[in-house]
Amino acid sequence: MRPIALLCAVALTAASALSQVPSADVQFRDAYHIMLLADSAYDRQDLSKARTLYEEALKSYQNLQRTYPEWQSGVTDFRIRHCTRRLESLRAVKPESDTEKPPSAPDAKAAAAPALPGPGTARPTQTGLSALIDAGRKQLQEGKPENARRLLLDALKVNPDNTTTRLLLALAQCQTGQLDDAIRLLDNLIDDQPANARAYLYRGTARLGIGKTAEAIADLESAVRFDPNLAVAHYDLAQAHLLTTPPDPTAARAAYRKAVELGASPDPAIEAKFKPSSR
Repeated sequence: MRPIALLCAVALTAASALSQVPSADVQFRDAYHIMLLADSAYDRQDLSKARTLYEEALKSYQNLQRTYPEWQSGVTDFRIRHCTRRLESLRAVKPESDTEKPPSAPDAKAAAAPALPGPGTARPTQTGLSALIDAGRKQLQEGKPENARRLLLDALKVNPDNTTTRLLLALAQCQTGQLDDAIRLLDNLIDDQPANARAYLYRGTARLGIGKTAEAIADLESAVRFDPNLAVAHYDLAQAHLLTTPPDPTAARAAYRKAVELGASPDPAIEAKFKPSSR
């Protein structure tokens, strides 16, 4: 998607099309990162942004399903339903950000935002740091992780200890496919802040992306231990338990039920998958 979500190349021939289609693993990972951003926006009640990201994630999973119908089909179905149900709930509510402002009303936030420093300007102040972080977050939300990464690296130079910068930069590294780099960033953050639930959540996500399911489960369990109300961590933990060999439907069901209790949409079709096979 860029690697996240920008699978829009159109081939002129079938052979060239096949050569340009990303692997199933890349598509699966990229779609998952978009969904994470959507869940984060949903948790922050940024409903307009959540709706846009869920639509993008849904399209990515549907593309994956069409291109690789047998690859991780159960989890892909699960995530398609999750995005669909979230979109259904979001379409029933008009976010405050969607309401029209009077034509004469000034955008106070935009007016107060400091200009980003350009080449050759002085080192940014803490105010400039906030502007870089906000700009980097916006680029992530718009699916432009390379731009976000550049801005956040600049922010890191201003204050290498800023927690928000480090978390967002780790997300940007994930979205550009640099999962090992993201994990190293999060290793350092967790060393500094051993109770940071979001750091464990993001590291667990990155570890899932490189196939380290057991380590991912340990991270996600830490995330919910430090923040029991972090619904997305319970939700991801349920999915991680389904990716173990063999899957652990009992643990997956417990994590999923907690996610639903915290606000995730229930899905009877998925709950059926948590039941041990009677055969």
